[in-house]
Amino acid sequence: MPFTENLPAGRLIAGAHWMNPTMVVEVAFTEWTEGGHIRHPSFQGLREDKSAREVVRERAAIAIPGAGARPRRPRANK
Repeated sequence: MPFTENLPAGRLIAGAHWMNPTMVVEVAFTEWTEGGHIRHPSFQGLREDKSAREVVRERAAIAIPGAGARPRRPRANK
């Protein structure tokens, strides 16, 4: 369940009203912080193709050196 860890404390959370997620949006951002928050988020639009229950945090794939690289052209002999 999202938003169950790293919650603010004290005055920052006093009077907060928690709701269940019902809408899904796409957000672009620069990176995840060490605290698990997104840095520089930018709203990209609504996602009507997914329900809120289907959404999970995506993890970056490990890059394999050379994977996806274009083959090198042979050098011309001089």
